[in-house]
Amino acid sequence: MHASAQGEGPARVQGDGESLRMLVRNLAENAVKFTPDGGRVDVSLLRRDGGIVLRVEDSGPGIPEAERERVFDRFYRGPGRDAPGSGLGLAIVQAVARRHGAQVRLGRSGRPGGLQADVWFPGALREA
Repeated sequence: MHASAQGEGPARVQGDGESLRMLVRNLAENAVKFTPDGGRVDVSLLRRDGGIVLRVEDSGPGIPEAERERVFDRFYRGPGRDAPGSGLGLAIVQAVARRHGAQVRLGRSGRPGGLQADVWFPGALREA
């Protein structure tokens, strides 16, 4: 598997450090878990719409549009998902994001072609 990280410089988000680490860890672990051998996972930090976006993209199968809201339900595992796990990862991501005033958006990745998960922190501060 190929993994890369890129960004537009350091950024700072006010909040609970342990919860924010859990958010990042869950997104990265999900991307790795659902990406086939030889696939790709990209993590980036972008400045968008007056805030900071943490973006995790992978070359896995993605999540069908009809299921994208359901995956935030606790213990939900989509049909045909036989990867190990409890179905809590994205529910935790959503809960942590909401506590920090952030929004989670799921879509299709344009680069690696799998899932694109964006967490937008409005008004987050960029460090000099």
